[in-house]
Amino acid sequence: MEIVVGAVSDKGNIKPTNQDNFLVKIYEDNNRDIGLFVMCDGMGGLSFGEIASSISVKYFKEWFDKHYERIINEKDEKKITEFMAKIIEVVNTKIRDYGKKESVKVGTTVSALLLCNDIYYIAHVGDSRIYKINKEIKQLTEDHTLVAMNVRNNIMTEIEAKNSAKKNILTQCVGVKENIEVFKERGKINKNDVFVLCCDGFYNKFEEEELYSEIKKIKNIIDNDVLQEAAQKFVNKVKERGEKDNISIIIVGFVSDEGFIDKLKKHVGF
Repeated sequence: MEIVVGAVSDKGNIKPTNQDNFLVKIYEDNNRDIGLFVMCDGMGGLSFGEIASSISVKYFKEWFDKHYERIINEKDEKKITEFMAKIIEVVNTKIRDYGKKESVKVGTTVSALLLCNDIYYIAHVGDSRIYKINKEIKQLTEDHTLVAMNVRNNIMTEIEAKNSAKKNILTQCVGVKENIEVFKERGKINKNDVFVLCCDGFYNKFEEEELYSEIKKIKNIIDNDVLQEAAQKFVNKVKERGEKDNISIIIVGFVSDEGFIDKLKKHVGF
């Protein structure tokens, strides 16, 4: 399968700087693509959040550039998510060291998605999200927020969490505490899957149901330009709705010999 992607990051309506950073990296190996996608939402005064998120992107890029051949040939799937989690732990130390040096509290979310050998791998900390869209939309990551924890513990309903003034309080992010617990996940890729990575500045004003519906409306998911246009359209909608935060999204699809949209129609009934 050939990976096709569209990605947009915008500072939004209010903030003077964009503290989000993302990585899109694709290699071709024996007529198949391997892709790494990382979404980071930095936090900190002035430009410190931007530095934190850029550190995360830098280390994931270096790891992928240096080790992608080893990743392709790795037989133990569990080891790949462990490799990705280790990168986040290294980044956590680097950002903490930077914060101590500058005497500031700084951090970032990290949501990393690796697509390799028909398997997706995820390593994640924070409240940025990774979705998989097929016959339904499914959030693959776990929000590390106070309200999400309360929902999981049956203290709060999902509706209450969505409307809570505390919905943006993180229980975990990268760069603040010495020890972090990295969320890890892996699963099978279907040729008709679409993956979406986004920060909270996107999904705060763009519901899951709407995202699913808008992806269904895309008639020709056959190249990067189409997905890039869709990503820009979605970000523009969020800005029009008055989102105050930075806004970032990555949309990832696949092209096979049959054509991605034909597979999508066949399997999902679009």
